[in-house]
Amino acid sequence: TEYAIYGYALEKMTIQLLCFLLVLCVVGVCPEQCAVLQEYSHSYPLGKVSVEGIHMLAKNVSLNECLNLCCDEGPAKCQYIWKFRNNCVGMPCINNKTACSPQTFEKLSSILVVVKYNNNNNIEIEDQTTPASSDVIVQPSPAGPVFDELANELSSSSSQQLNIVSVSTTSSQLVLSTLTSQSANSSSASTSILPSSSSSEVKASVLMTSVTSLVKSSSSVVPTPTSHAKIITVATDAINKTKEITLPVNSVKIFASTWPELSTAVKYDWQWTQLFGPSEGFLSVVGEKEADLTGLVQGVYGIKVSVTGDDGSYGETCVNVTVLPAPRMNTPPHPVITPSNHLLLHLPTDSAILEATGSTDDYEADKMTYKWEEISGPLETRMPPSYEQILYLKDLIAGTYIIKLTVTDVDGASNFTTANITVLASVDNPPIANAGDAQKLVWPHDHVVLYGNASFDDNGIVTYNWKKSVGPGVDMQGSFTPILVLNRLQKGDYVFTLTVTDGSKQQSTAEVSVAVVEEANKPPVANAGSDQTISWPMDSVTLDGSSSSDDQDVVQYHWTLVRPVGAIGQLDIEMPRGVSTNVTRLCVRGKSPTVYEFNLTVTDQHNLTSWDSVLVTVTKDASIPPTIVVTLQVEVSLPQHLVVLNASRSHDDFGIASYQWMPYPQNLAIGEMMSGSEHSAVLYFTNFVEGVYLFNLTVHNTYHAHSSAVVNVTVLPDVHEKNLVQLFLADRSVVLTLAKLTLLKEMICNEMGTETKVIVQETRQLLSNTVVEFYVLDTSTDKPFLATRVVNTLDESNVFKKLNDEFSIKGMETKVCQTNCSGHGVCDYYSKTCRCKPGWMANPFRSVHGKKGLNCDWSILYLVIILLAPVLVSTMLVWLICCCCYKRQKRVVSNRRVRYALLPEDSRSSSKSSHHTVNTSIMVSESETEEEILFDKKSKKIKNNNLSKYGSNAQLINPAKLQ
Repeated sequence: TEYAIYGYALEKMTIQLLCFLLVLCVVGVCPEQCAVLQEYSHSYPLGKVSVEGIHMLAKNVSLNECLNLCCDEGPAKCQYIWKFRNNCVGMPCINNKTACSPQTFEKLSSILVVVKYNNNNNIEIEDQTTPASSDVIVQPSPAGPVFDELANELSSSSSQQLNIVSVSTTSSQLVLSTLTSQSANSSSASTSILPSSSSSEVKASVLMTSVTSLVKSSSSVVPTPTSHAKIITVATDAINKTKEITLPVNSVKIFASTWPELSTAVKYDWQWTQLFGPSEGFLSVVGEKEADLTGLVQGVYGIKVSVTGDDGSYGETCVNVTVLPAPRMNTPPHPVITPSNHLLLHLPTDSAILEATGSTDDYEADKMTYKWEEISGPLETRMPPSYEQILYLKDLIAGTYIIKLTVTDVDGASNFTTANITVLASVDNPPIANAGDAQKLVWPHDHVVLYGNASFDDNGIVTYNWKKSVGPGVDMQGSFTPILVLNRLQKGDYVFTLTVTDGSKQQSTAEVSVAVVEEANKPPVANAGSDQTISWPMDSVTLDGSSSSDDQDVVQYHWTLVRPVGAIGQLDIEMPRGVSTNVTRLCVRGKSPTVYEFNLTVTDQHNLTSWDSVLVTVTKDASIPPTIVVTLQVEVSLPQHLVVLNASRSHDDFGIASYQWMPYPQNLAIGEMMSGSEHSAVLYFTNFVEGVYLFNLTVHNTYHAHSSAVVNVTVLPDVHEKNLVQLFLADRSVVLTLAKLTLLKEMICNEMGTETKVIVQETRQLLSNTVVEFYVLDTSTDKPFLATRVVNTLDESNVFKKLNDEFSIKGMETKVCQTNCSGHGVCDYYSKTCRCKPGWMANPFRSVHGKKGLNCDWSILYLVIILLAPVLVSTMLVWLICCCCYKRQKRVVSNRRVRYALLPEDSRSSSKSSHHTVNTSIMVSESETEEEILFDKKSKKIKNNNLSKYGSNAQLINPAKLQ
C-alpha cells in the first residue's frame, strides 16, 4: 500500500511538472530554437553567383511563420529567409555567402532576414556594398516564379525601368539592365534572371523594349554595406553598356576603365567572359583593359569584364554587343494587272474586274500597298481611287479608259503600270429567221408542228409571226410564238412564212413547205438474215431482222420457232418481238447435227404483214470429251467397311462407252474393289483401313474421247476405337443368336450400371472364335466408357460364368492397346505388344491385363549388372581366399631356419680360380666365421651337376630353394 501511495504521488508530481513547463512555453519562457539575427527591408538576394539550395518554403504565411518553417529545416538548409509579397523562400548560403547579400530597392516590398540559431550554428554575414553597376545573376531554382514576380515588380516601377538586353531561347535567361541619371561614366545595374520552366511569360511591354533603349533613373539605392571590402567601379567605352555594329563589319574593340584609379601597390586580375550570344565569334584579350571581338555574326553578345585585387577588392560590368544584319538593297516592286493590260468590251457588257494579285516584290510582298487611279476616260469626272488588291469597274460607257496601278513596298519604293480598257458601242445586226425543215405527210395524217425557235438575233428576237402563203385551209395555233401547230391539213402543198423582229424593228423571214400526199401503202418486206451454223457447246445465236423494210414504217416484229417441234420448250427466245433477238439453250439432238428454223413476221402500220425464215444448224465436235459427274472428296469413318463411288450421272451426247477405276500405286495395300465394279459406273470398295485412297476415273465416249477425274477417299479412324471391347467365344460352332446376344448385353448393362447401354458394333468369325465388338454408353452423359474400365469391371464380376451352358467365353480385351509400356516403349494398337526402347525389355514375371509382354519394366543394363554381380562377388571371394592362404604359407616358410652346406673342394677351387665374381645374396660374407655356419649332416648331398646348374661362383646354396 505504501508503494502504491508513493507511486501515485510521484506520478502526480510528474504531471504537474510537465504542465508547468507547458505553461512556460506558451508564455514564451521556453528557449527558442532560432530568431532573427539581422533584417534588411526593401531588399532581395544579391545573387552574384547561383544561390545554391534556394527553395520555396510556403506561400501566404507571415514572417514569423516563415521563420518557424526555416527553423524546422535547420541551418544546413535554411540560414536566410526572403519574404517577398506572399512568398517565403529559404536559402542555406553555406558555400557562397555573397550570393545572399542584400540588394536594396526602396520601392520593393521585400524583407531579407538572417536567421540566428541558438546552437551557435550561425553564419557570418558578409557585408557587400552593391553599387548601381553591380550585376545580379540568379540561376534556375525551385523559387524561379518568385524571381519572375521580382522582375515584374522592378520593371513596373515608375522610377526605374528595366531593359531586356539579351534573351537566350535555349536557357530562358533574361538579362535586365537599369540606368541611373549619372553621367556616361556613371555606374548602371544589370540583372540577369533565369526563370524556371514553369515561370510565367515576361510582360509583352518588356519583351518589346529595344535592346539599346535605356531610360535614365536615379532610384537605385545602395544597400547597407555588410563588409569592409573595397568596391571597384568598372566602366567601358560602350554607351549605355551597348555597342552596335552593322554587318559586314564583324569585329569590335571594348575598352575598360575603373574608378577610382587602381592602386599600383595591389596586383589585379582582369577577366573577360562571354555570358551569352551566338557560338560564332572569338573573344581575344589584347591587354588587361582591352578586348577584341572578331568573327561576329548577327545577334547579341553579352560580355562581362571583372577585376579582382589581391587585397579583396572587386568590380565588374557587362557590355552588350549588338550585331545588326547588313542593310538590304531594296528594288521597286513589279506591278502586274490581270487578266490583261488591254481589255476590249462590247456593250451591253459594261463591267470589268482588274486584279493586282500577280504583283511581286523582293521583300515581304504580302505587305505591299495598292492604289488604282483613273488617268483618263470618256467622262470628265474621274472615279475615286481604290486601295484594294482587286478593282471592280461597272457602268462603263463607250470609250477608252486608262487605269493606273501603283504598288508600294514596305520600304516605300513604288512602281506603276497602266491598263487600257476599250468599250465599244453596241452593234445591232438584223435577226436571222429559221422556220425549220420541210415536212411531208401521208393522208390521213392531218397535223404537224413547225419550229421557228432556231431563229437568232444578237440582241434578241422580240416578236414571231407565222403566215400561210400557199395552200388550202388549215387550223393554225401559236401564230405569234416560235412554235406553230397545224391541224386539219388537207391534201396538197402548203407554204408557211415566219417573220421575226428584233428590238430595233429589224425583220427577217423564212419559209417552210408542208406536203400532204395521197396514201400508196405496200406490204413490208421481211428479212430474217442469213442462215447460221454453230458448233456445240456453243448454244446461243443472234437473229437480226433489221434489214426488213416498208414504204412507210414497220411497226411490229415477231420471231417464232418452226422446227424441230419438240425443242420449243427447251430453248429460249429472249425478245420474240424485237428487231433482233438472242436464242439460247440450243443443243445437238442425237449424233447428227440439229437444224433449227426460225420465222420472222413483220407488220406495218396498216397491218400488212410479211415473213421470212432463217436456219440455224447446231453441230457437235466429236472430240469434246464426256462430262464426269462424281463426288471427288469422300470421307468415311470406321467401322464402316464399304464405300460406294457413283459416277452414273456422267453424260456425253454421243454416249458413254466405258468406265475405268484405277487405284493409285501409293494407296495402302489393304482394301479391295469388288469384282467387276472397277469397270462400271459404280465402284464398290471394301475391307479398307484408316488412311487415304486415291482412284483415277476415266470415262470414254463412243468416239474414244475421254475425261478423267481423281476421287479422294479418306478413311477416318473409329471414334469409339478406344472404347471398343472384344469378346472372344471359344467354340466357333456355337451359334450366337439374337436372343443370346440380347441376354449378353443385358448382363453387361447390369454389371456396368442401370444407366448404361451396350452398343454392338460388329460380330465376326475369326479362326475358331466368334468375336463380338461392343462399347458401353453412359446414357446419363451420352458418353462411352473407356474400354479398360469395362474390361476391368467385367473381369472382376462373375457375369460370364452364368453363360457357360450356352457358350464359353475364351477371353476379353480392348480392341486397341491402351497401355503405356511402363513409359519405356510404344504399344502396337492391334497386335497389343510393346516395342521397347533400346536398353529396355519386358518383365517375364509380370503381365498387364492378362497379356504378357505388355510392359518394358526391365532395363537391360541393370539386368546385366544384376546378373554379373554374383559372378564378380564370387570371383572376389575366391581371390581373397587364395591371397590369404598364400600369405599364410609364406609366413610359415619364412619362419623356418635356413641350413647351409659346404660346397665340394673342386667347386671351391674352381670358384677361387675364377676371375669373375658374381654378387649374389647367397654368397658368404667375409666377416662370417666357420663357427657361425650351421652344418646339416642330414641334408641331401648336392651333386656336381646341380652345382654347375646354379653357377660356378656360388659358394653356399640354400637346399630349400633347390627343392
